[in-house]
Amino acid sequence: MPTFTNACKRWRAMAKPKTVSAVLTRHQTLWIVAAVIGVFLPLTPYLPFWLTAICALALVWRGWLLWQRMPLPPGWLVNVTAMLAIFCKREIRRTSFSRLSA
Repeated sequence: MPTFTNACKRWRAMAKPKTVSAVLTRHQTLWIVAAVIGVFLPLTPYLPFWLTAICALALVWRGWLLWQRMPLPPGWLVNVTAMLAIFCKREIRRTSFSRLSA
């Protein structure tokens, strides 16, 4: 017959967080890249050419890194690249993200 202490021990064991690996498998990463391409392709007619080229280059680079089993670039490089793309988009259109461009 289960006792109160055994039930508490089982409950505590269930409440402990399980360790989950933060690294995605190649299969999961491939699906993410495919989903990004599926979302990105319909938007290409509405984006400037240079921004489309940067996004396509980033996707090709990520696919190449995945294919070669190489590590991801450092986080600071990804952040600088994203900020540069945002700055270029804002400067070319002379608008902020809160306003719609005509």
